[in-house]
Amino acid sequence: MDLNPAAPVYTIKSSITGLDVNRALSATTSNKDFLFGTASLTTNVKGSGSAAPAIERSLAGTAKFQLANGMIKNFPLLAAVNQALGITGGTSKDTKFESLSASATIGGGKARTNDLLLKAGELTMTGAGQMGFDQSLDFKLRTIVSAAKSQQLLARLGPLGRLRNAQGELAIPVTVTGTTTAPKYSVDVGTVAKKEAKEQLQKGIEKGLMKLFKKDS
Repeated sequence: MDLNPAAPVYTIKSSITGLDVNRALSATTSNKDFLFGTASLTTNVKGSGSAAPAIERSLAGTAKFQLANGMIKNFPLLAAVNQALGITGGTSKDTKFESLSASATIGGGKARTNDLLLKAGELTMTGAGQMGFDQSLDFKLRTIVSAAKSQQLLARLGPLGRLRNAQGELAIPVTVTGTTTAPKYSVDVGTVAKKEAKEQLQKGIEKGLMKLFKKDS
């Protein structure tokens, strides 16, 4: 800590286990009562200021975290995915998970990540995006339904069941915007359907060409 400048300058290099995430976020940002869980965290950041707003604006560096058995409060992400897939379960307003991990670059009042990974039961989410200290959200995610769950839900999924990949998993793009207190979701099932239709068309063309070549030979 450098107290010589008019605004104190802080340099923090740390490795913490057993961190109460909600208490840490509540003490350092405006994101209170949003993310719960116990985390392992490593940081290398620098900032300046005498109050939280100034520190948020100046904070820069890197962080890496992994949460276990946590919850994102009032964030019905899994419920939105279930609804888009026509699954009746999972209507909770909270998103509970077994693990949540990411490495992030901090700067300009935001934390940016390219390797977000959330595991919640039979669902896995990967993606990239940013979360602002002002509570803003901008994430592009890929939701993967396990092969076992996809097979179990095949009757309910209807035409969507044909969108499973070679591993039998169903992968759906999800966009998350808005704020931590008022998140907005876009579950883009249509994109997956168009992609599948394009792939089927390509396969049909290839088969047709192969038949044509055989006739010519």
